[in-house]
Amino acid sequence: MIWLAVVLALASALTVGMSTSVQHRAAGEAPASVSGGVGLIAHLAQRPIWWLGQLLGFVALLFHALALGFGPIALVQPIAIMGMVFAPPIRAAMARRRLPRQEVAAVLLTFAGLVGFLLASAPRESEVTTGAGTLGLIAILALGSVVLVTLAGRVDDTGVRAFLLGCAAGLLFGSVAVSLKIAMHELDVGGLGGFVTSPATYAFMGLGIAGIAINQLAYRCARLSASMPALNIVNVLVALLFGYLVFNEVPRHTPVALVVEVVAAAAIGWGLMQLARFEDEVVAEEDQAPLATG
Repeated sequence: MIWLAVVLALASALTVGMSTSVQHRAAGEAPASVSGGVGLIAHLAQRPIWWLGQLLGFVALLFHALALGFGPIALVQPIAIMGMVFAPPIRAAMARRRLPRQEVAAVLLTFAGLVGFLLASAPRESEVTTGAGTLGLIAILALGSVVLVTLAGRVDDTGVRAFLLGCAAGLLFGSVAVSLKIAMHELDVGGLGGFVTSPATYAFMGLGIAGIAINQLAYRCARLSASMPALNIVNVLVALLFGYLVFNEVPRHTPVALVVEVVAAAAIGWGLMQLARFEDEVVAEEDQAPLATG
């Protein structure tokens, strides 16, 4: 049911965009007297709007899991990055402001690149494998993320460090999608018992927590544009590699299709970099606002 997977994946991406926008607004409205990570969380925990953002994030995860249950990961995971595309117009609507033309162009370019890539590749239904070999590949990717984090700790340049951490988080988030795909397959085949006893279920939970933690480290090192594009691109590449090589989700590979896929992938990458740059500018303006009004 490819069409249902597309609808659920889009619903997940839209909900992610809403979740991040709501949390962004809640954090931005924190008074200047609130300082430090612990203080900020303590303040946000008293705000219903922040809890709404957490609830939306959980709903997004459910939509994502259902999408992976109905469609190939090589289709669902690229759509997941649309959350970053949906977020700017949602935040603009919440703030009652218009998006700059350049940001609108970046949103449209990323969206067009994604549509072009999916139409050109048209991956077929999965043949999910749940053996030790698949879980071993996930473990290798997790080990790769450890190596990248270790390298990041030895780099003085904050931009390079954030890039390496973004790549590490991308490896983990891609592995989360693969593990979740396997867990949903176990749920379909073996019911709740199969889901609960599947190692993939606990793998996606653990990898997800580690990915979030590493992503936060990347945010603290440098601006979003240093890590977010790398995170999303690596995330999708991991999903595509597993889809194509492990789950047999063979895409179209005619010369014309390959050219379109490469051009579309380049458009997606460029659009993501531009969106991250605009996000940096928004954060910089918000950081300067208390100084201007103080």
